[in-house]
Amino acid sequence: MAMDVRTGKITDCNEQAEKLLGRTRNEIIGMNHLNIYPAACRAEFRKQFAKLIRSGIKIMKFQIELQRKDGSLIPVDATGNLIRVEGRPVIQGIFRTLTPGKMLNINYIRGTAKKRRPKTKAIPIT
Repeated sequence: MAMDVRTGKITDCNEQAEKLLGRTRNEIIGMNHLNIYPAACRAEFRKQFAKLIRSGIKIMKFQIELQRKDGSLIPVDATGNLIRVEGRPVIQGIFRTLTPGKMLNINYIRGTAKKRRPKTKAIPIT
């Protein structure tokens, strides 16, 4: 999907986005991109996208659940790329469905491509 940086509206999507969101292309295009996320996550995404735009970071990776038209949630691995199309800044969103075995940190947003390290117990040396 492509999202206009100035308006927050989705300007383009492919057939896979239609399947993923359970919506037609006509329903998706023109929709504010925040409406594809569960209501509880929208404020955080608003902040994260503003950070992406202000900082000029070229890429942001995260895992989250998207909200389908029927209200069901689908976990995805997502990448947001800040690009220019015809001179205008656009965020290109790439979403890949996660299987239960691949879900790492749903609702945990990473501002960089680095993975969070798992906590480990200290082992005493004897």
